Amino acid sequence: MEPLVLAAIMSDDLRAAEASARGAAAKCALVVQPHWPPDSIQRKVDEHQFNSGATLAGMLGALAASMDVGNKACTAVSLEAVQQSHRSTSTTPSYELVWSRSSRPMVPKGAGLLLLDADANADINRRLFGSELRHVTIRAKRLGYVKQVYSAPYTNWTLSSPNGSALRAKIKALVETLVSSGKKVLIGCNRTARCALTGEKDQKLPQSKDWCGASVTHFGAFIGSNAWEGFDVVIVLGREQPPPTAVENVARALWPDEDLILPGEYTTEVCGYDLRNGERAGVEVAVHPDPRVQMILELTRERATGQLIDRLRLMYPDDRQPEILLISHIPLPGLTVDELISLDEL
Repeated sequence: MEPLVLAAIMSDDLRAAEASARGAAAKCALVVQPHWPPDSIQRKVDEHQFNSGATLAGMLGALAASMDVGNKACTAVSLEAVQQSHRSTSTTPSYELVWSRSSRPMVPKGAGLLLLDADANADINRRLFGSELRHVTIRAKRLGYVKQVYSAPYTNWTLSSPNGSALRAKIKALVETLVSSGKKVLIGCNRTARCALTGEKDQKLPQSKDWCGASVTHFGAFIGSNAWEGFDVVIVLGREQPPPTAVENVARALWPDEDLILPGEYTTEVCGYDLRNGERAGVEVAVHPDPRVQMILELTRERATGQLIDRLRLMYPDDRQPEILLISHIPLPGLTVDELISLDEL
């Protein structure tokens, strides 16, 4: 915001420019009538030229709002480097203005609204649905024996690269042993790691794939599914951790009028396991320095892993003795670990 202030540009100036940009966009809007002949509508569409006035107006409005509340920077608007094509010969960096915004749910004022979500975050939901939203937590205990490999995060690259062939062979041997003993096994991992295991092409993957007698799915494909509710074992390979700028951009859209800490990189912090024997143990994991951005990261990483585990529907006692095998060192909120082991022990 400082360059604007030094140039004597105030919020009123920005709002005037915003109104002008909206007016220009309105004049260039595509207008067709349902009673027009199809060829006339097509010609109108073909002749139409996109006008970025509405987007520019949104950016100017966001800058004005940040200036009004005295923010040092406008969280919603950022200047980001453009990734150069590998064919480009230019050595001059290029940048683009990015406006992060969120669409508010279309809920009529005064309407009753019930949200049921295992990963519901009160702060985020209140940003979306209003501060009067009442949040209730219903605690449930997962039934099952949990083993977690503590030695490494086992990233997508580790699992899918040529150097990961030995690890994939070890996982295959484990799965074959479990399946041969009569266990129904679910494996969940990143999309690329799934393709490295099964040999599938990374295009329009089905929800799951049979592999070595087990069912393999990937993050983003299993939410809400009951396809594996009677399975005996779930193996989680790695974790889904987006780049820091990706989670920062989501936070920009949710908190556009607040000063966020946005360094564009993660730091590390020791996080503790919840061990059933009561002992204390922890591990360094990647975290974001801003707690609001950290909420977004945990929804994508820790909570997504929890959703995968819950495909086995572990709340209700039955004849199974379910096993949860986590091949990733990330501690999960709400998951009690029975054994911390090395990969060789697994």
